Amino acid sequence: MSLFVISQLLAICSLLIGITAFQLQQRKYILRGWSLALLFYAAHFALLHQSVAALFILINAPRLYVGSCTTGRRWMVFFMSVVVLHFFISEKQPIHVLAFVAALLGTCGSFISRVMQMRMVMALVSLLWMVHNVIINSPAGFFSEMIYFSSNLIGMVRYLQHRTDQSAE
Repeated sequence: MSLFVISQLLAICSLLIGITAFQLQQRKYILRGWSLALLFYAAHFALLHQSVAALFILINAPRLYVGSCTTGRRWMVFFMSVVVLHFFISEKQPIHVLAFVAALLGTCGSFISRVMQMRMVMALVSLLWMVHNVIINSPAGFFSEMIYFSSNLIGMVRYLQHRTDQSAE
């Protein structure tokens, strides 16, 4: 089996974990599920020889876990600093700007305490990764992000319905 096929299978594993996480209601469990999904996603990028993207994603996995435990600004600043440092010390190609911006926005989103605002930021992050994955020619990566985006939207609707149902009672 080629590295490309294995990378696409890892992206699909990430997808399955990620879409499950998007359907959870509690912020803590959403972020922890995404953290696990990103470990598979980082391996996907590594096998595609996209080391800069892989490291951005690998930085994001513990960030999401920490974000599930706290919304402390110090942690957000710490992870943003790590992302910025990685960007400035890594080789630079135009595609890396997308990964950098997505990582910064994802870091901000991880530390937003309100579920709906967090979901909106993460939807934008998914859009950026979709564009990235089209450019690097990762069909499974693009498909995964498209499904994440859709699953996130479904989760938003479910969240809003749940809040509406609670207020009607």
